[in-house]
Amino acid sequence: VKGVTSLAKAMSAGAVLASLTMSGNFPAGRISKDNDGQAPWLPGKDFDEWTKLCDAVQGSQITEWNISECYLGPDAMTILSTRLSAVINSLTLFDNPLTGGNWDEFDGVHALFDALDKVPLVKLNLAKCRLQPPNCVKLAEVLSRATPFTAAINSLTVSQNNIGGPC
Repeated sequence: VKGVTSLAKAMSAGAVLASLTMSGNFPAGRISKDNDGQAPWLPGKDFDEWTKLCDAVQGSQITEWNISECYLGPDAMTILSTRLSAVINSLTLFDNPLTGGNWDEFDGVHALFDALDKVPLVKLNLAKCRLQPPNCVKLAEVLSRATPFTAAINSLTVSQNNIGGPC
């Protein structure tokens, strides 16, 4: 996780990036569900590093951010929701447990969805993010509002979720 701070510092110092792919890394760490240091994993809770990274991306010119398969959970989404940059036009969250280890923590992902109103994303990938029917109801509410997000979005991926199943 300490490498995340180094990357954030470099970006804050003026590294000009248009695209940042971090898939498969753990910018908020990860927690062993069985406390044995091995899989299965739960979303990490090292939010100092994650917050620094979000701040750096927010202050950058990054237009495409891929943070897929990073074990980012509901708490990480709450932090991200307060730091989304209007410059970002593509956000990939594929295979992150956005609704937590038990698929039942909705506050973070709902905060993220509300924050989308001000971000003119063209592409949003939420595939395999443990979304449930209530999450899709919330996303539909956001999509029904006239905002920079709804004016810009042309690609939304929600595959491999439980959007049609019971909650």
